[in-house]
Amino acid sequence: MERTRQISRATHHPDLAVPPIYFDRTKHPTFATERADPAAIAAAFADWRTFMAMLNDHLDGRDFGGTGR
Repeated sequence: MERTRQISRATHHPDLAVPPIYFDRTKHPTFATERADPAAIAAAFADWRTFMAMLNDHLDGRDFGGTGR
């Protein structure tokens, strides 16, 4: 069961969407003159938004200790 969970996390997790965005926005401007492919960044943002919507749905209705959510 744990191995299945790790495989699922590795293929269906927002961690996969973040590195292209992070490197394009923070590392490339500092250390390089070229930027990442705009289509790749747009795809990464689309993936990230998908995962964040899933997380939002998963956490909906839970109490977070006085946050009023």
